Amino acid sequence: WEGKKEMRPKTHKYKAIAALCMIGLIAFAMLYERPGKGMHVEVIIVPGGGQTPEGPPEHQKLRLNEAARLYREKKGEVKILVLSGGTPHKPNPMDPHGFDIKEGECSAKYLMSVLNVPGDDILEEDFSLDTLG
Repeated sequence: WEGKKEMRPKTHKYKAIAALCMIGLIAFAMLYERPGKGMHVEVIIVPGGGQTPEGPPEHQKLRLNEAARLYREKKGEVKILVLSGGTPHKPNPMDPHGFDIKEGECSAKYLMSVLNVPGDDILEEDFSLDTLG
């Protein structure tokens, strides 16, 4: 990108928007009740939490297990959004063809293969690299 500043992606703006959204979601969760029978929920958001060549680490599996539980509780009326392309601090694991595996993809595969969540009900965001930017 050297010498082509005008062509460089404006990622800082999107990172700031993502961080504000995350802060808003956390504040909402802290101030209001958890989604219950009287509350309309369309999407369950699962933040990234790292990955290993074998799949999600245990703390990420806990998040995904809870998302699948909530999904079943809502009887498929919601989607699950898994976040993260990885971290800028270490490389993503590679697939057998040499392509990197994004955290969102890793989480989605776990939801489908281990927890039997239909792929049509999983949304992947795999561009973000961290929360604070």
